[in-house]
Amino acid sequence: MDRLERAKEFFKQYYRRTSVLVTQIPHELRSILLPGHMLFGRFKAIIYLDMTGRLALEITRKRSSRISIKSRETTERVESLVLRKLGGRNSLLIKGRHTVLRGLVFTNADFAARFPHKIPDRDVFPFGPSDDEGPIEVAEEADVKLVDVDVCLILHGRPFVKHIPFAWLLGKADLLDDDDPSVTADSDFYLSLFGSVHYLVTRGHEKLGPDTKRKVIEVYSGFLSRIEKDLAASFRLTEADERTFHQLLERYRFFICPQAMSIESEVPIGNYRADFCIRSGIDEITLVEIEPSHSKPFIGCSPSARLQGALGQVRMWKEASEKKVEFFGKRVIFWVLIGLLEDMTEDEKACLERFNRDTTDAAILTYDHIIENVQSTRRLLDKLRE
Repeated sequence: MDRLERAKEFFKQYYRRTSVLVTQIPHELRSILLPGHMLFGRFKAIIYLDMTGRLALEITRKRSSRISIKSRETTERVESLVLRKLGGRNSLLIKGRHTVLRGLVFTNADFAARFPHKIPDRDVFPFGPSDDEGPIEVAEEADVKLVDVDVCLILHGRPFVKHIPFAWLLGKADLLDDDDPSVTADSDFYLSLFGSVHYLVTRGHEKLGPDTKRKVIEVYSGFLSRIEKDLAASFRLTEADERTFHQLLERYRFFICPQAMSIESEVPIGNYRADFCIRSGIDEITLVEIEPSHSKPFIGCSPSARLQGALGQVRMWKEASEKKVEFFGKRVIFWVLIGLLEDMTEDEKACLERFNRDTTDAAILTYDHIIENVQSTRRLLDKLRE
C-alpha cells in the first residue's frame, strides 16, 4: 500500500472512530419499536454511537416520519449527548448490568438555588456544581435504562430542563450481543430490534438512500413474520391454560390495541384484577379479560361456561370501577378475549355479532383480533415500500 492509500485508510478509520451515528425510527413504526411502558405516539427515537463504542437509544416526545442515517463528528460520550452536560467527575457511576433509574430528577446546587420552581416535584438526585460534575457515568461493562427521568441544568447561564421518557445507555455496543431477553425487554420483538440496531450501528453504516430504507423495512417485516407465526402456533395450543395466553399477550401487548397510549398488565380494580388495562386516550379506558383461545364463546347460541364466567367477572369489574377514583369522569369499556373464528359455526358467529351489536360498554373479541392487528402492521410496511 503506497503512502496516499495509507493516508486515506488512516482518515477513514479515524472518521469512523470519532463519528456518532444518529438514526431516527420511522413515525409509522414508532409504537412497535418501543418497550411496553413507552406505548404512546408523537415521539422520535435516536441512536448514538460514540468514539469509545458506547451506545445509547433515546426516545423523546417529538414526531418523526422519516428514516435518516447520518453521522457527525464528536468526541463526547453518549451520556453527554443524552444528558447534555458532563464534567470530569460524576456523582453516580453505573458499574453493573440492567440498572434501571425510574422517576428521578437530576439537578445540582446552582440550579436548585436559582430555579427551584422549575424542579419537578419528584425524587431529586443532586450532583455537584454546574461547571464541575455531571449526573451519570456508565462503565464499560455496564448499562442503565432511564425511565421518566428529568435533567435540570444551567447552560450558558440559562435554565435547561430536559425530560427523558426513555433512554438506554450501554458502556459498549458489544453488550447487545449477549443481552438477556428476560431481563431487558418486554418482548422478544424489542430485543430483536436491538440486535439489528447493533448491526446497523457497528457494521451497516451507510448514507441515507432508497436501498437503506428498503433494508430497514425488510428487517421489521421479518420480525412481523416471526411474530405472526408465533402467535398463530400458540393460539392452537389446545391444552394451554389461561396463564399461558396471558404471558403470550404480555410479550406482544402492542397488538392488543395498536392505537393505545399505554397497555398495562394485571391492573387492580377494587378487590379484583384486570388482565390488561388499555388507555386509548385521556377519557377512555378498556379493561380486558382473557380466556383460552381454544374455548368457544358460544355453543350454538348459548354462552359457553367460559364466557359466562368471564361476563360475570366483567360485571364485578364494572361495579368496582365505578368506585375507583382514577376512573371518575372516564368512559370504561370491557373486552372479553376468547376463542377463534375458525372453530365457530356460522350460527355461533352470528350470535357473537349480535351480542356486540346490542351491548354498548362490552365486547367479545376472538384471538383473530390480535392476528389482524399484526397483519395490519404488515400492510403498513407494504405501503412504505411503495
